[in-house]
Amino acid sequence: MKLEFEQSLVTNNLYEELAFDDYLRLFQLEMPVLSHMVLRPFDRSKGEQHFQRLQGLKHQIEDRESDLEAIITQSQNLPNLEFLLPFFQDSSLKPYHLFSLGSFLAANRTLQVLEKGIVLDVEASTNNEILTILEKYTQKGFSNLRFAAHEKKLLGEIEELEQDIRTSLSAYEKEILEKTGLKMIYPYPKELMAGEKCLESLQNCPIVTVSCHKGIYTVDYQLSSDIKKLVADKDKKSEILAKAMDKKLAVINRELAAFYDGFYAYYQKRKQRTFDYMLIYACRKHSLVFPEFSGKTMFQCEQAALPSLRISKDRGYVPLTVALKNGSNVVFGANMTGKTTVLKTVYFLLTMVRVGLPVPASKLELRFPEQVEMHFKSPGNIRSNLSSFGEEIDFFTRSMAPGAYVLVDEMFLSTDPINGSDLSEIFLSEFSQKDLLFLCTSHYPSVLEISGIQLFRMKDATFDEKTPQTLEQLLANIPYEIEAVSQQKIKDQLQETQKPLRIALHFQLSKQIKKRIQEHLDSKKNK
Repeated sequence: MKLEFEQSLVTNNLYEELAFDDYLRLFQLEMPVLSHMVLRPFDRSKGEQHFQRLQGLKHQIEDRESDLEAIITQSQNLPNLEFLLPFFQDSSLKPYHLFSLGSFLAANRTLQVLEKGIVLDVEASTNNEILTILEKYTQKGFSNLRFAAHEKKLLGEIEELEQDIRTSLSAYEKEILEKTGLKMIYPYPKELMAGEKCLESLQNCPIVTVSCHKGIYTVDYQLSSDIKKLVADKDKKSEILAKAMDKKLAVINRELAAFYDGFYAYYQKRKQRTFDYMLIYACRKHSLVFPEFSGKTMFQCEQAALPSLRISKDRGYVPLTVALKNGSNVVFGANMTGKTTVLKTVYFLLTMVRVGLPVPASKLELRFPEQVEMHFKSPGNIRSNLSSFGEEIDFFTRSMAPGAYVLVDEMFLSTDPINGSDLSEIFLSEFSQKDLLFLCTSHYPSVLEISGIQLFRMKDATFDEKTPQTLEQLLANIPYEIEAVSQQKIKDQLQETQKPLRIALHFQLSKQIKKRIQEHLDSKKNK
């Protein structure tokens, strides 16, 4: 089964950067009944119902891990019936449709035994009625229609005629070979070019016909009257049997017609249940969780991961634990400490919840994210004649409904520091009063004067001035952890920090620039 997002749900760049495709593959099992699924965002009501159903099902099978394995395995035996549903609805099922329908119901019956009372919330007696009809009119595992005595006799006669025809044709082909030297296989004619050695003998042979068109000679069969009679008898009896089977199929379709609506409803429920089992199975296998929902706008996660980064950093990866509140939330921190990663992790989790998938965390509590708006740093858009600043202002023209999640990276860094600082203050003050969750990163100290906003900082890397470090060692020492802090604490840290200058020293800059940076650090230290 292949999972994919609804088109334009996530931009192509973010889809690749955050490795959404790799994460979706965690839920993809070979499941014929679910060949393909497009994931679309839920509204709040349906999203909460979706996860409530999953949690309820998960609790029912919580202590039955071996049963879940068996259920998944048996679910893989359910055939896909999408191709036959229109024929079922129109009462025009053919024998091969009956085989697929019967195979589904038989596999489903075994699955129900494994489920041990975890029934679907839809009337299942319809399935038993359909099985009764199929078992009445079919045989050999639903692969053949069941014959009445006279139909069996007729079928036997047809089979005898077919054997006689095969024997007669074999002798006839052998006779052609002996008389002309040409090997032929009924019913296919032969085409020969002028000058073929056997052409003269063929033209004089009474058991074949030879015709010529544009220099191509076609050799065909001249069947004896005995063979023609055998073929005619077989065709006649086959036609009689076909009409009898058509009547039988008409009877079967009439008897099944009353159960289409019930079966269709059950089939859709079974597909959904199969998908639910797959999600629960993935939760267990990959240590994922289903979100919990709050009536108020908030976001709290524990040990939440951004899978693409966890893979690339391996043991050095630090999961995200953070509690965001309604209103404005601002993340401060030196460069390279992981501020943008926090936003992308939150965005990744919100996207997964929107489409109904479990998340890579030990816990996630939030209001269902019916609206998620995101703006990361952009170089601008030439097509729309917007600069990066214009694009950012345009982003804020979007309608933000109550309960929306709005994520902005490096807020108003796209303009000059004075105006960027003023705009940040205006927007943060406004969003702090609204029923939505606004999360941004910023470097502007002036926003620390705004009341009613929640502040976070990224912990800095530790420096030992006496022990030189390589860039790799520096990166390894960055904790990538976030913590809630007071306004005063961030003010003090901003006044004291020289981390950006120290970080710059670890890059392959020219000796002269490094010397100037070090002189600046020393002068600050001496003060």
